[in-house]
Amino acid sequence: MAVLGQELGRLLRESELQLEWAVSLVPESMQRSSPPGMWSVARNLAHLAVYEEVIAAPTVRALAEGRDASTVTPQETEQSLSQREEVLSGQAVDAIMERLRMAREQQIEALGAFSDETLSAPERTAWGRTSAAWVLNKTFQHTWEHGNTILQIALFYPRSEGA
Repeated sequence: MAVLGQELGRLLRESELQLEWAVSLVPESMQRSSPPGMWSVARNLAHLAVYEEVIAAPTVRALAEGRDASTVTPQETEQSLSQREEVLSGQAVDAIMERLRMAREQQIEALGAFSDETLSAPERTAWGRTSAAWVLNKTFQHTWEHGNTILQIALFYPRSEGA
């Protein structure tokens, strides 16, 4: 595996563990509650899982196989993706996390097909000409974004509810 690929794989795994840790800080009884102006823990996880299943993992797999990745993601609207997320958020948080883990693992496994050069080479994707490294960095950033929201729920929402 490429040196850059090893680093990206490590970052993706660590961010997944940090996300799981943040979720563990939120009492199960509060994981479906939505603080004012925020999504619930379950909805944040469902959003990540749908994004990685439908967009990130298929894109990285296509790039690993040397295919045009601009057409691998379904041409769904934000509304249809949001509906998928809403349905998934009704499942148990553990089940949502498992789906996220599976999509994440597909991306990490695909890293083995890249050299440092091919991992960083701009290719056609849904975001225009970007590299697999860019897509995986986006996945990492996206995890932090929603993990931060979950951590905010863990740290501040219970206090605002008098807990």
